[in-house]
Formats: sequence, structure tokens, C-alpha cells
Amino acid sequence: MKSKKKIALLHYSCPPVIGGVEFILEAHARLMASHGHLVKVIAGRGKSFSGDVGVEIIPEMRTLSEVDAQLQEELDTGVVSQRFNHLKDKVMTRLRPSLAPMTHCVVHNVMTMPFNLALTAALHQLIDELHAQTKFVIWCHDAALRDPNYAIERRDQFPWDLLGRPNPHARYVTISKLRGQQIGELLGLSPDQMTVVPNGIDLKSFLGITDAIWKLALDHELLEARPVMLFPSRILRRKNYELAIRIVAALKKQGQRPKLLLTGPPDPHNPRTAEYAQELRQLCAQLKLEEDVLFVSQILEVMGEKGEVGFQDLRSLYALADLLLITSSQEGFGLPLLEAGALKLPMACSDIPVLREVAPDDALFFDLQDEPTQIASRIVAFLQEQPTHRMFKWVLGQYSWERIYQVHLDGLLS
Repeated sequence: MKSKKKIALLHYSCPPVIGGVEFILEAHARLMASHGHLVKVIAGRGKSFSGDVGVEIIPEMRTLSEVDAQLQEELDTGVVSQRFNHLKDKVMTRLRPSLAPMTHCVVHNVMTMPFNLALTAALHQLIDELHAQTKFVIWCHDAALRDPNYAIERRDQFPWDLLGRPNPHARYVTISKLRGQQIGELLGLSPDQMTVVPNGIDLKSFLGITDAIWKLALDHELLEARPVMLFPSRILRRKNYELAIRIVAALKKQGQRPKLLLTGPPDPHNPRTAEYAQELRQLCAQLKLEEDVLFVSQILEVMGEKGEVGFQDLRSLYALADLLLITSSQEGFGLPLLEAGALKLPMACSDIPVLREVAPDDALFFDLQDEPTQIASRIVAFLQEQPTHRMFKWVLGQYSWERIYQVHLDGLLS
């Protein structure tokens, strides 16, 4: 079991202050805390934003014009007075006891941006002083010396030269290969001295996923699966679930990692549907698909939920799915096609009259007599033709915060 770390995240400000770096810092803090680390944010401005994350406010870490307007005016004219050294020493005195107990300190943007050069200078000295006990990570979102909008004239003079000087006792991280190349050239660091950790997206919040469905998604690896197929309905024989299950088997044989989500429990008004549900589970066992065909209501019941897939849960499943799959032999209407259409979700369904009526042109239709292997191949080709689907899978597979923690942050904290 990996040891838990004591991590400080440092920036000029933190939430509820709004900003791009603040947004990423908050995501990192919540993510690290969710994995059991002791996390503290140290900032010049902000408030507590999570019960799992400590926040320490040191006002001298704010933008310098807010801390000492006179000192900022001096620096603007090229004057570095004792006023600067006094503030730098004061920041060091405040920061030292906060950083000393930490195993890691992640500094966001302060070392390459000019918003508080006294803080930048203080951190350079503290890194030199504390690096044997605290691992420092310099997280570079931007670099003022590479940006003509800042037009820093005294880039070779102290303290502005600090913005282009790497600290040998810190590890440098950038948010993209492009930014890594730019900042590497600025600091004189080779690509292997720069670690790229991309920004991410909070899929659960952004897509409005319920807690129960998010847990199901993580437990059953929905974010890594392809394709994730949703069949929202009660367990009724006319839904012809056997075909859907055999399509899953065919997709696996073709090298895919499919998941089929069957939402409904057996119909309480028809006891025979319980027998049908058992037949479906036996078919899954026979085809070794127990981990690939998910009976969602049953999973929710085991998780301690009520066992019914409510509206928000269903909406969450649609948001995570790659495809609506309907294999019914008969239907009276086909409401899921409207739901999928409203959410821009591709759909594949049996070629029966009412489904043609509801979605005449834009669904992938297959004959109920077609071989599952043939249907599976058509589904793969159909999805590959959808640019939005390809981007959706790329984002889920590469840029969810959970994925970024697994691939990047976990190793960075080792």
C-alpha cells in the first residue's frame, strides 16, 4: 500500500477566487485528498472550499499591488529597495513553518510569472533550504518572459531574472507539450527535465452524473470501455435482450472492450419476467460476459440504493454511453430514441416499423435476422464515423481527472 503524502498546493489565490489556475488547483486538491493524501492549499487570498482540504491564507502572497502598492511602483521603475527584501523575508518567515512538515509542495505559476516577485524570490530560497525534506514541484501554466504582452524590460536583472532561472532542486511540470517546449527553452531545460501533465475535466460534475452511477462507472471501468451501450427498459421478452448480449460477445471477439447497460428490473406485474431475467444471466455466464453486461438496477440494489433507476440516474447513464442499443422485436413507440436524440447520442436499433417512424434516417438499423458478428462490425464502423464520438472517447480516456491521477499525479507524488 502506498504511503499517504502531506501535500501543499501554493498559488497567489484559491477558490472562491475565479481563475484558470485556481480551477486546476482546486481540482488537484480535491483529487489528491480523495486518494487519502493530507492536502493543504496555501494562498494569499481565498477561503475554505472543501472539508477534505485545508486552506491557509498568507496575505503577503497576494498579487504584489494588493500587498504593497508602493513596492510595486518601485519595481515598475526598476528600483529594488529594502522594502522588497523586507517583504521577501516576511514571506519566508510565514511560509517556512507551513512548508517544513510537508512531503510535497506544488507551486502553481509563481516561479514564472511576475505578479509577486518577492514571493518568487522567497520560494527560490525556501526550495534551496527545504528540498532535502520536501519535494518541490514547479507547475508552469504560463511564462511571462515568453509572452510579449508582459514586455519585461529588465529580464536579466534581479528579481526579474528569477522568472527565467530554473531551480535545480525542483521538478518542473507543464500543462502541454507546446508549453513544455516553450518553458524548456526559456529555462534551459531539456524535454526529459520537463514533465507534461495535462489539465483535465471533472466529468462527474460537468456531465451531471449522480453519485451512484459515478461509483458504478468507476467500479465497472465504464470510462475505459468501448463501446458503452445503453438499453433502457424493463426486462421483457419482446426487448430481445439475447441479441444485445450476443452483440456484446461479438464485439469482444473483435477486440473491443464493450459494456452493455440494462437498466430495468423484471416487470413487477409479470412474474414470468423474473424467469427471463434469470435466463439472460445464464446466457451471460455461458458467454463469459458477467463483467460486460451490467444489470444496473441489481447493481444499485447491492450498493444500498433503492434498486430503481431514477430519472437522474438514467440521465447519467445516457451521458456516459456511446450508443443507444435497441434490439426489440416489437415496440409501441420507442421513447429512448427521442431521449438519445435529445442528447446527441448515436443509436443502433432493430429495423421494425415504429422505430423507423421515430428515427427515419439517422439511426443505424439492423435486421433481426442479421448475425451478431455482422451487427457488431457495423456498430464499430458507425461509431468511428462520428467525430463527436471519437472526441468523447478521447476525453474520457485521457482527460478525466481520475485518469490524470492514475497516469500522471500518482507517479509524481511517489
